[in-house]
Amino acid sequence: MDSVHTNGANPRASAGPSSAMENEGLVNRLMQGVHEAVDRVGVKAAPALEKLTESASATRHSLETKANQLATRQGEMLNGARTYVRERPFTALAAAVLIGAVVASMMRTR
Repeated sequence: MDSVHTNGANPRASAGPSSAMENEGLVNRLMQGVHEAVDRVGVKAAPALEKLTESASATRHSLETKANQLATRQGEMLNGARTYVRERPFTALAAAVLIGAVVASMMRTR
């Protein structure tokens, strides 16, 4: 064991002002390196991010178009069903009764 450092203090902690300046220089160099690395990543990531944004925008547009088409088709089918019921009320009632009987029969067998 070293007899000079018996108080448990860190020998580098009391090295003086030159050690503090060296530490500051090391920290500055490390920070500069980190900044440069972040800049390089940013430059490489920008095109990928732009491509991803364009793809997401195109997908959103496509989904909106499909949703509008489905809503239009749903409206057309609903109007067609209303027209059918108005023109043939007894046939529509008979179809509803028949469908109800089939569903009830299926529920009983389970």
